[in-house]
Amino acid sequence: MKKCEFQGKLTTTKHYYICSKAFSAKEILSITSQEWGVESMHWSLDNTLGEDHSTFRRKTKIISGNIIRKFALSSVVNFIKSHSITETMRTFMKKCSFNPQILQN
Repeated sequence: MKKCEFQGKLTTTKHYYICSKAFSAKEILSITSQEWGVESMHWSLDNTLGEDHSTFRRKTKIISGNIIRKFALSSVVNFIKSHSITETMRTFMKKCSFNPQILQN
C-alpha cells in the first residue's frame, strides 16, 4: 500500500504485480521503486516538455529528441536542487526561456 498526501488530502493506493519468479519483500520493494522512478521521469518529460506531442517520425529524430529532453530535464532538476528554487519546474523553465541569464549563476 502506498500513502500519499496531495493538497491536504491523504490517499492510499494498492498496487498488484504478477510475476512467475519468487522474490523477497526487499527485492519487490526495490523493483517497484525503480519502476515508479521511471514513470516519474516519463511524466515529467510529457507534462513539462510535451514529449507525447512530438511530431518526429524518423527513428533517429525520435531518439535524439528524447536524449535532448532527458538532458534538459536532468540539468534543470539539478539546477533547481542545487539552488533551492521553490517554483515548479514548468514555471522555472518558462522563466528561463524568457531570461537565459538566470542559469549562469
